[in-house]
Amino acid sequence: MQTSNIPILITGRVNLANDPSFAARIVEGLKPKYDVVHFCFSPEAFVEEFPNLMKGESVTPSSALGSNIQRGKSLLPRKPVAVIAGGGLIDEEVAAMQALEGGDQIPWVHMPKDFRTRFGPQMIGLENAMAERLDALNLS
Repeated sequence: MQTSNIPILITGRVNLANDPSFAARIVEGLKPKYDVVHFCFSPEAFVEEFPNLMKGESVTPSSALGSNIQRGKSLLPRKPVAVIAGGGLIDEEVAAMQALEGGDQIPWVHMPKDFRTRFGPQMIGLENAMAERLDALNLS
């Protein structure tokens, strides 16, 4: 399995009712440069899953999305080197997430709150905006 792409985690308030393919489209749209190793659909899921992931433990994402699932229990999970927090999260929620164990070890991108206005209800092109913000971090 190729591991040269950059492992990231995405979290936010994901409502798949409007577009069931939204999360998978974001994951695919960030490839091949970025590997979404873990995707949390809520702040609550993030609080439960992130600290253990940063400790190098195998954590099954409640969203069932992320390349670490494909690694199985026999291989160590890839730790994210950056987190993207969706624009639906308020600053206080992001700050609380950053304060979790491991949250200060990696850079964060908090997407703008106007993302729905800019990208429409289907949020077409959001993955490109995410990639641009990640690119600005000069991750390796």
